[in-house]
Amino acid sequence: METDAQLQVEEPLSPANGSVVHMMIKHRMGGEKILGCMIGMLVLVGCVEPAPAPDAKDRSATTTLSLFMNELEAITQPLATYPNLRRLSLILGDSDRTLPPVIQEFQQIETLEILGQDAPCSLVALRQLKQLRVLSTHSVRSSDILLDAATLPLLRELHVIDAQLETLPEALARLDQLETLDLGYNQLKTKADLAPLLSLPQLKALRLDHNPLQQFPAPLLAHPNLRLLLLRVCGLEKGGMEAVPGAENSPLEALYLEANALSQLPLSITQLPQLKQLNLSYNQLKQLPDTLAASAVLQTLDLCENQLNQLPAAWLQGKNLRTLRLQHNQLQTLPSALGQHKTLIHLQLYENQFKRLPLCVGQLEGLEQLDLRRNPLDTVPQWLGALSALDEVVVEPEMIVLGDILYHTEGGFINPFYPEFLQSYSSLEDSPLYRHHSFTKIGN
Repeated sequence: METDAQLQVEEPLSPANGSVVHMMIKHRMGGEKILGCMIGMLVLVGCVEPAPAPDAKDRSATTTLSLFMNELEAITQPLATYPNLRRLSLILGDSDRTLPPVIQEFQQIETLEILGQDAPCSLVALRQLKQLRVLSTHSVRSSDILLDAATLPLLRELHVIDAQLETLPEALARLDQLETLDLGYNQLKTKADLAPLLSLPQLKALRLDHNPLQQFPAPLLAHPNLRLLLLRVCGLEKGGMEAVPGAENSPLEALYLEANALSQLPLSITQLPQLKQLNLSYNQLKQLPDTLAASAVLQTLDLCENQLNQLPAAWLQGKNLRTLRLQHNQLQTLPSALGQHKTLIHLQLYENQFKRLPLCVGQLEGLEQLDLRRNPLDTVPQWLGALSALDEVVVEPEMIVLGDILYHTEGGFINPFYPEFLQSYSSLEDSPLYRHHSFTKIGN
């Protein structure tokens, strides 16, 4: 049985890419699934059409239908022959401006997805669908869409993507069963705009990617049930430097802040005690605070594409790290505390300033992948070969001359390493590192 919570996030694509925008979030605690949600929906491009309705003999087994809006009327006639229909996906046409009243015939559906055309459309008719658990809209321009959604008492997941929303209504507080909310690609700008989110008592997953917030919305860290918060590409530059009352008791387990403009880490983040995943990549961080409350439970830390020249030892005081991404920084050494993370599997040191590999790396018994490319390494130490779990070591491609035989490595080792270690073997095949790479014997 699993004892620790696990969150898995697949990066969504921008709607502008015209592709699938899916983010699956799985949250398990003690082996029991307590949170599962999909943020985003299918973006259909070009001449893609919904699948045709099934024959009568297959209707009883049909659980999902995908239709153009103008096909709704036709499908209501034999609707009784779809006893198990639970999910309806609608594609708005260029001239569709109102969700037709006939939608109320679909009382049994629990999931409704609507793909718009970046045009205004009234969705007031969906207020009749009182069994809805999931509502997902994409590129539907409706200023009242959240007011409409607030009338659905059983709603657990709400995805309003690219609706050009600038404010959130106080009526959101009526959604006392809502666990997942995706407001990505809107126009929310201030902490005041986000205040109604604190009135959602059951909210566990919140996505605010691609909103021009600029200031870090620190008050959200005090939400009593929030487990996942995504604030990617929000133009965040500042904010959150003050302590947030309640953050020290926050259950937040995953925080994604990549691709912003943070030059200082909001101190309120260091208060969070349960963080297992922290992504600060693609910012402008030059240094980190000396403390991190979550260091004992942290499992994934992504600091790539910043301007760091050191990593605070206090950030590595735990023993549970599995992934550490430090590529594209200015690091020359690592804290010795890293060596106690026997569970660390992935270590990315690509493009830093390491001249020698820190000794603590040799203590990472579970390490499977190590990327050392673009570092001015003077040598690669002999003890690297003693890491029995290591499956992949990536450095600059090299040619090896061992004895009278010339080898080429496919992403091999730095040349000064060979006379120091490999030359003590009569052949490359005898080296304990041979298993980590693909070698081609070029000639005698």
